[in-house]
Formats: sequence, structure tokens, C-alpha cells
Amino acid sequence: NEDELLNRQGKSAETAFFFGCSSSFRGVSIQATIATTLIMDKIGEDYTVLGEEEYCCGAPLIMTGDFEGARTLAEHNIEKYKELGVKRIITNCPGCYKMWSHEYKEFLNIEHGFEIIYGYEYLKELIDRGKIEFTNPLNIKLTYHDGCDAGRNSGFYDEPRDVIAALPGVEFEELPHNKDNCYCCGSGGVLRAFDNQFASNIAKLKVEDIERTQADVVASGCPSCVEYMKDQLPQAGCNKVVKDLAVLVAEAMGLKWDGLDEIYE
Repeated sequence: NEDELLNRQGKSAETAFFFGCSSSFRGVSIQATIATTLIMDKIGEDYTVLGEEEYCCGAPLIMTGDFEGARTLAEHNIEKYKELGVKRIITNCPGCYKMWSHEYKEFLNIEHGFEIIYGYEYLKELIDRGKIEFTNPLNIKLTYHDGCDAGRNSGFYDEPRDVIAALPGVEFEELPHNKDNCYCCGSGGVLRAFDNQFASNIAKLKVEDIERTQADVVASGCPSCVEYMKDQLPQAGCNKVVKDLAVLVAEAMGLKWDGLDEIYE
């Protein structure tokens, strides 16, 4: 619950959950953050969060050429985590994952020493270890969108599908274009801010691909993709529900929280 999460802010722990900006401030994206913290609480994970002390990972600044600004943000987060004794960082945002695991070193020459874990790699690990118990069949037809940062840029194709395979009451159908051939949803790389019309045109191709499936739910493991597709699908006349994979995992565990139903009305 919220009080438990507040109590984790600034707590010393070897595991940290890095939210990321989309997953902290956008109503759709934040559902995956809530779901993940509830899952971690349920299985008894000892973890910390930075709360108001968590700064942006710096990815948007790197994409716009402000390397020194990105360095300032990165060094702040790294210092805070080291003060708390953190050794591994879990993040649901593949853009943040890419920054922490590769681009701090590649672009900023920063060696932070943390183990970086993508959130759906973490959920797969929990399922494999028998730490997650599913009690609530979802009874849905599901398809999955491989976001660019999670898929082509980081290679996380099997992990989310292994999680989906473990979910009860799910009939899974791949998109016509999937894995390394998956269409971009249009939201990545600050494209919406740079050329919103181009982003919207890409989203239309995505919608056409989704409409070719029998799925009633579209899942993804990227907060930006989920938020953008949830906005774009209805505009293109597509009535399929878009949910983060972490939300589906939490729902299959029987977890409930305020605000989720309102998001998907």
C-alpha cells in the first residue's frame, strides 16, 4: 500500500526499484509501477525507492544532445543509491534500462557497478523460482507489442513471452509483425515532441497490425508504448484494451488497487 511504499523511500537495501519519469507521472504508465510494488510487497522483496530524490535517468537529454545535463542527473541517482547500499536496480522502463545498463558507459563514461535488471526479466525470475502464485484466471485473448527499447535495442523477446505463458486464462496470439520485426508504436525517442504527425502516422500502422489479431487486450513491457497506444488506438477506431504486462501479472495474482478500473473505463 501507499504507506508501505512511503516507508521504503530512502531505506537501505541491496535492491532498488527505479520508476522512471513516465512511470512516475503519467496516469496510465503509473499503473505498472503500482502493480510492481504490490508484487514485490506480496513476495516479500526487500527493496528501496528514491521517491522525490529519484531524478530522470537522462535519456531525453542524451537524445537531444545535452550530455552534461544527463551526467548531472545520472551522478545524482548513482550517489543516492550508493548511500543506501544498493547493489541491483530493477526498472520497468526499457529506456531507463538501456541508459543504466549501456549508455552511461557508452556516452558519459560512467561505470556505476550496479546490476541492472529489466522488470520483466525480474518477473520471469520470480515465476521460475515459484515465488508468484496465480489465483485469478484473466480469461482474455492477448497479443504483445515489442517496444523498440525492450526488443530491438535490448533483446528482451523471450522474457515477456515466458511471463505471458505462465498467466492463467490467457489465449496468446502474436502480432503479424513481432519481435525484431515489430512495428514501432510511434512514441519513442522523443518523436512525439519533435514531429507529432509522423508519430501519429507510425501509430496508425501499429493499429492496423493490432486489428489483424483476434486479441481483446494488447500488452507491452514499456510504459511509454502503453500510454501512447492507449491514446492512439481509440482515435483510430480500435477498441482493444492496452495494459502493461506488470498489471496483468498483478491482476492474475488477485491484487487490486484504487484507480485501475477508472483508467480502463
